[in-house]
Amino acid sequence: MSLLIIFLFLVVGIIIFSISKERTSDNKSNKPDNNLISSQQNDLQPTRITQNESIQSNNITNNFQTKKRINPNTGYPMSTDWQIDRAKALALDAENPSQLPDFLPKSTLKEAEEINEILPHYSWGDYYYKSGNWDKAEQEWSEISDRMPLANHKLCIMYRKQKRFNDVVYILKRDKDAHKVASAYRKQKFESIVNAKAMAKKKQKSDLSHFRNN
Repeated sequence: MSLLIIFLFLVVGIIIFSISKERTSDNKSNKPDNNLISSQQNDLQPTRITQNESIQSNNITNNFQTKKRINPNTGYPMSTDWQIDRAKALALDAENPSQLPDFLPKSTLKEAEEINEILPHYSWGDYYYKSGNWDKAEQEWSEISDRMPLANHKLCIMYRKQKRFNDVVYILKRDKDAHKVASAYRKQKFESIVNAKAMAKKKQKSDLSHFRNN
């Protein structure tokens, strides 16, 4: 009987000791870690940036936003390397069109012939324009601008960038009056001559046109 009582006391003691140990562990885990709190507070505080660091950051951002690629030989803007390579690939493809079978309607064959003749000039003009060789682009597009309104439109864009506002009016009138638009491109429309004349009049003091005045 005495042994049983002793055994029961031991069991109760072990249970009490375990409970006391768990409470002590819980109290330690709930106690805030001062080092962790300090670290978190530092993270929440705004970072101090010196005036020089702020100026440098702004300069980098502005340079990234405003920096333009210029062709060193011509002084004209250039597109990205990917855009230039893509334009060149399209120009090379345009020079080697696939042949259409003879049994197709004559109208279809005629349009295909027109496209095969006109598209290389347009594509090489686009390549030269994106490469910053605007003089060569002008030569290519001028070859077909009376037959392809889109090429005429490209010339108008380029002339405006060069401040050649009267030249825009000149080529619009010249190509529109020629009535030579290829059947494959008849859905394309020329720009408004009226609007072009209004802009040329507004910009006459800064006009740098190469052709005769209008």
